[in-house]
Amino acid sequence: MKNGEIIELAFGIEEFKSILDFFNIEYQFIYWKIMNHNIKDEFAEVIVRQKIFFLEDIPDGPKAWDVQEQISKIVFKFEKLKIKNISIVHNK
Repeated sequence: MKNGEIIELAFGIEEFKSILDFFNIEYQFIYWKIMNHNIKDEFAEVIVRQKIFFLEDIPDGPKAWDVQEQISKIVFKFEKLKIKNISIVHNK
């Protein structure tokens, strides 16, 4: 999600992997630091700080070697001891 709107959906592990592969093409390096987490029976929330170093110019976006930092919340929803859904909400 970005600004409250869904920009990517993934149904199943293969689609999720394809989204991650897309990000690996755009970014040279993403540094993640876990800042907080909350684990409950049906879900887990993880707050991470990301520093993103861009490898190439992004159309209408950052230029190569720009650095952006953002805070994201990743929510894992479980069903029958398996991950059913992963949601990523980005905050600047």
